Amino acid sequence: METKQNSKFKDFYYKYQNQIILILLVIAGAVIIGFLSFLFTNVIPKERSERELAEMAIDDQQKAYAEKDPILKVTPYSSYSDGFNLYAYVEEDDNITTRAQLITCEKSEVPELKSRVEDYLKKNNLDPNKYTIEYFSSCLDEI
Repeated sequence: METKQNSKFKDFYYKYQNQIILILLVIAGAVIIGFLSFLFTNVIPKERSERELAEMAIDDQQKAYAEKDPILKVTPYSSYSDGFNLYAYVEEDDNITTRAQLITCEKSEVPELKSRVEDYLKKNNLDPNKYTIEYFSSCLDEI
């Protein structure tokens, strides 16, 4: 048996059902927008600023190394048309390792590509004789 109070509630609910649902959707939307606003103003900028700080620290470290040796300013260098990739990096003992990947599978092309590596260094005002360059190729066992 239905009470008079339950009946009034049902009548009210059915009469205003669309408005009630709309109000609930507006409230849910406001909660979601508030959460997203909090997320974008408090969480994401902190992550971004931490990432930016890390990138700035790496940049400072690279600048310090680049001041140590100018080859670090012109590497890494990659050119398919030149036929080589050139890498220079600082080891833990502060020695600089220079490696050149020759993009060839023909042993006869190796001298020409080595010459191009030296020309690249000379073009950047570096003395190739100052560096011990490790040459390698992905498809030649010996260079």
